[in-house]
Amino acid sequence: MGKYMALCMLCLCCSLGNAAGQKKTVLIAITSGTQLNVKGSTVTLGYWGEELTAPLKALESAGIAVEFASPKGTALLDPSSVDPRWSSTETVHLVKETDARLRQAGMLKLADAHAQDYDAILVVGGHGAMFDLNRNPDMLRLLRRAYAEGKIVAAECHGTGALAFAGLIKNVPVTGFPEAWEPAELKGSLPYSLEAELDKVSGGKYRSGLKEGEAPKPLVIMSGRIITSRDPMSSLAMGEALVKALGK
Repeated sequence: MGKYMALCMLCLCCSLGNAAGQKKTVLIAITSGTQLNVKGSTVTLGYWGEELTAPLKALESAGIAVEFASPKGTALLDPSSVDPRWSSTETVHLVKETDARLRQAGMLKLADAHAQDYDAILVVGGHGAMFDLNRNPDMLRLLRRAYAEGKIVAAECHGTGALAFAGLIKNVPVTGFPEAWEPAELKGSLPYSLEAELDKVSGGKYRSGLKEGEAPKPLVIMSGRIITSRDPMSSLAMGEALVKALGK
């Protein structure tokens, strides 16, 4: 009997040790992109590069595993995010390097992803997310299931709309890309106002963090297991918030 009990205790300890040592895993959802005809010109809308690379670096540096998924199993980089006018030389280099990694390694289709396999889900921003991620049935299924199972759900910039359409931000303070910053040439072509949608679903709890006469600062809002960030400059802070939320 004594030997049996000792064996049981050993197995239990091993089991607990293995569970404690399991690597955290985050599913990163990315738009497959779209193209619009805007005033006779073709405009490519995809994911914003820094909103992938900054959180990705923070997560992997903390020893957190990542997997990628998109509606079509492919990701489309928004060319504006590697424009030297909007991103530093260092950021452009890292974005291009990461985009090449995505194309080489491939990714899941959202339809084939299962919330129970992940500790958190992060929806990357970029205007493309407004078209094929934020109202995508598989994206909404994953977010709802993950949240119901006690997981962390996070979204950046234009990707925050997915949390609104999933019905997860009722009476929850959130942020996302401000209407005032939307490019004038795109406003008539966007499927909805992100800020208006976030404010409506959250019950008036949308926050831009912008103050007249002051330079913008990074903004991440952590509301329990829901994390949102406003814009590309907040991407690193989003990665850090995710790492913290995952207990790393």
